[in-house]
Amino acid sequence: MAGELGYSTSTIATLLGHKAANVTERYVHRRIDRGVLAAADNVSRHVEAAMTKKPSAKVVAFPGSP
Repeated sequence: MAGELGYSTSTIATLLGHKAANVTERYVHRRIDRGVLAAADNVSRHVEAAMTKKPSAKVVAFPGSP
């Protein structure tokens, strides 16, 4: 929970009484940066579109178009 709240590994280690930071690092799971996650989602949509030859955006046909 402390990791989710943004506390550093050294602070969490002190709270838990760990003498070595590597012990604490086994249990602290950092959140993935939102920008990185958004980039991964965007890139994967484009890769899927390229692989399936589908446009990455919804295409709306206009009346009278072929």
